[in-house]
Amino acid sequence: MKRSIHPAVSCMALCVMITISSCKKGTNPGDEPQLNISYPIEVSRFDGNSAYPVVSKITYNDKNELVFFGDINGVYKEINAEGFNHILPNSVFLGMRSYLFQGGSIYDGHPTQISIDEFTKYPNGVVESRHLDDYYRAYNPDGLLASELLTGRTDSYSYDEKKNLKQILFVDNSGVGSSRLTVKSLDGNPSPYVAVKGYSNASYPHSSPMDYALAYCHNNPIQIIVEGNDPRVNTVWKVTDQHDFSYVYNENGYPTSVTIKTTYFNTSTPQVFTQTYVYKYK
Repeated sequence: MKRSIHPAVSCMALCVMITISSCKKGTNPGDEPQLNISYPIEVSRFDGNSAYPVVSKITYNDKNELVFFGDINGVYKEINAEGFNHILPNSVFLGMRSYLFQGGSIYDGHPTQISIDEFTKYPNGVVESRHLDDYYRAYNPDGLLASELLTGRTDSYSYDEKKNLKQILFVDNSGVGSSRLTVKSLDGNPSPYVAVKGYSNASYPHSSPMDYALAYCHNNPIQIIVEGNDPRVNTVWKVTDQHDFSYVYNENGYPTSVTIKTTYFNTSTPQVFTQTYVYKYK
């Protein structure tokens, strides 16, 4: 896949040209019409360690497709149908990771490959680049993500009868261990990004349980647990962390405030941390 620096993208840019294949419409959050539609335009995260929240802005094009997420003066994403550029500035250089989705539109397709490249621009104008990785995806008959092959790991996804994420199994391909994330319960209200087409792709890569729930659940989780095992020791699944969610909703049923209590059990005494997210909508 040929790539070149493109002057039109702010700060430093990548021109990535691919042919988008025609795919059937899926059923991830954002892929189906909703009543009383709301689109988040700002999210503030309070983690208890600072008096000031981390605030991210969210903007859309005239089709209400996500085009920007983050802080224009900090870390942010520039998004289009082919993928996104993740801008990572610091005081010495400007960094960017480019995520190219192949095999379908990021908004309403079923991309089967994600190619990741990294670019670094130094004050003297020199730009360095390197290819980081390629990930591969497969989908179930409902058009939902079923599996993802990463370097050294395979992730398998399953869903409930309402097409909410039920469980993800993360398997280390070397056989040294695996973990699984299970959504134990959900409310009956719409997730903040349920109306945002392609959010599950644009929010990639996912790391926390909340990331996965926002990407692959139509409703909001009440409890998520994460378990692990090491087949070299035994095959018993052990809970490593538990995430409990509480909500305040607006008149349309969307969360305006989410408080997450996370309990980690991998120490002699369980450790508890709390975060709160506040949403504004248009």
